[in-house]
Amino acid sequence: ADIPATSQTQVLRVAFSRLADPWIWTEGEGARPLTDSVNVMEVILSSDGQVVVFKRDDTGELIAIPAEGGEPQVLVSADYLAGQAAVVWRFDFIPNTHQVLFTLNSAEGFHPFYDLQRVDADAPGSAPVQVFAPGQGGIATFSPDGQWMSLYRPGSPDLAQVDGTQARTAFTYPEG
Repeated sequence: ADIPATSQTQVLRVAFSRLADPWIWTEGEGARPLTDSVNVMEVILSSDGQVVVFKRDDTGELIAIPAEGGEPQVLVSADYLAGQAAVVWRFDFIPNTHQVLFTLNSAEGFHPFYDLQRVDADAPGSAPVQVFAPGQGGIATFSPDGQWMSLYRPGSPDLAQVDGTQARTAFTYPEG
């Protein structure tokens, strides 16, 4: 039997930080900077390889930029973070989307909020949406099909669909 041809060919890409700037490597093209002088701390790439999101070390902002290049767009602003008295702690793309889940940490030392918020890299300028309130969220890890996530916080890992529905505690354990 013949194997049907796919309509799109996936391009192999890797996003990374080099000399505090976001870079992208594309198979057959090599590496190039996406923008410069932005004090990049962490870089992630969407599962379709089309969008790069990075965190600025100096402002803590989350910024999106197309992998092909273009203008950086602020997803989570320094003003928003200042209003929360927080910094972005962990962030990741929801698989097969351009939506980013993130959790906050206190701006005054290591005191995670264990919340969960969502922004859409395809809609820069829109306000973050709270998926789970502080103490109810955590660090998201996604199922292979991208439909479910586990949320780590002290005392219990929780399970939920990526939109926050069907949340439940998997089990509990003593803290400490």
